[in-house]
Amino acid sequence: MSPFHHLSRPALIGLAAALETRRLTAPFYAATLTGHVPTAMRHDVAAELEKLHQMGMIAEHIAYMLRCCDLNRNSQMREEAY
Repeated sequence: MSPFHHLSRPALIGLAAALETRRLTAPFYAATLTGHVPTAMRHDVAAELEKLHQMGMIAEHIAYMLRCCDLNRNSQMREEAY
């Protein structure tokens, strides 16, 4: 499972915003995620971001994917509430 699934909603949205505004750019390192991702998850998230970058995804694509993950998570939570 992707480490993105373990991020809180604010962390996920914040990470997407940092990518969209180019406050966070490749190459991705754990240290550059300070303030964006909880300390315990920085290495895993940096590795996942770098993997996506190496596969050819640009920051805007990754940010879009993170926002889609958030929307999907919220949809599932609403469905489970009913």
